[in-house]
Amino acid sequence: MFGSFLLGGILPILPYFAVKAGLMSSTAAIVIAIIISVASSFIVGALKGRMAKKSWIKGGIEMAGLGTGIALVGYGIGAELANAGIVSIPAAAAG
Repeated sequence: MFGSFLLGGILPILPYFAVKAGLMSSTAAIVIAIIISVASSFIVGALKGRMAKKSWIKGGIEMAGLGTGIALVGYGIGAELANAGIVSIPAAAAG
């Protein structure tokens, strides 16, 4: 189970290692990380659908949609907290 958490957690941050090595820009890393996250969520949802003997495509879309929605809510909360001065975002993370 630890291996699953490790793999699922490290996949979206892999592009940032390429930024650190000077192989890509931080903007490209963000886009690639988002694509990896949505694709991973879709795959997990599709597998869930197959195991439940339901539509794998519906399961994949459901999981990817929920994951994307949750990420957007989290980003929005963080942005509002930063705008209110409650938290600070380092200049490198802000773009």
